[in-house]
Amino acid sequence: MALVVLAGCGAREPRRSGLGVPAPNPNGCYVFLYDRPDWQSTGVALNGPARWPKLDELFANHENWRNRIRSLDVGPAATVTVYTDTDFTGISRQLAPNSKYPRLDRELSARIESLGVACREKGQ
Repeated sequence: MALVVLAGCGAREPRRSGLGVPAPNPNGCYVFLYDRPDWQSTGVALNGPARWPKLDELFANHENWRNRIRSLDVGPAATVTVYTDTDFTGISRQLAPNSKYPRLDRELSARIESLGVACREKGQ
């Protein structure tokens, strides 16, 4: 399983773990996305706070994550809102901090086209 970290606006530069794998923000405001159920295969970490109105050009190489997410893991200080259409439209669902989704339901699996990651303030 590969893991890539993408920092959002206001996010700290990601650090690397001892395993050489990019680590999510130490503040806990991130979401891991995977293109297969049960957190298998390619994975990316999106660090917040940030919003992505389209998931088709996330990286410098324009990697497409549109309609690709099948499982995810929300960091302890993040609230993630996912949408089935671009520009934060369509069916939406808010995902709580520290929640794990090994298999997204039919309404969301491989249908997410935009998302936002909000960060909980310290002391909340």
